[in-house]
Amino acid sequence: MRRVTLKWKLLPFSLMGKARRWYSRYVGSVDGEWEKLQAKFCLTYFPISRVACLCREILNFKQEEKETRGAAWAQITDLASSGPDLAITEPTLMQHFYLSLR
Repeated sequence: MRRVTLKWKLLPFSLMGKARRWYSRYVGSVDGEWEKLQAKFCLTYFPISRVACLCREILNFKQEEKETRGAAWAQITDLASSGPDLAITEPTLMQHFYLSLR
C-alpha cells in the first residue's frame, strides 16, 4: 500500500503540459484508486492502436544481422517496457526472442 501512496505523491511532479492538465482534471474522478487512474492514463496516452502496434513489433521481432544476443535482448525488453502492461508473459517474450535469433 505504501508504494501506491508514493506513486500518487510523485506522479504530478513527473508530468508536464498536457499530461499535467489531464491529471488535474481526472484525479478526482477515480476515488483514490490508483489502478483506475493508471488505466485512464494509459487509454489517453497509449491508445489501443499504439498498444497493438507495440505488441506486433515485439511478436515480429528479429535479431539484426550483426547484432549480439545481448543487444537483441535489450532491444526486445525495451520494447516490452516502453508502454503500458502488454499482457505478454515473460515466457512468451523469451520464446519470441529465441525464435528471432539468427
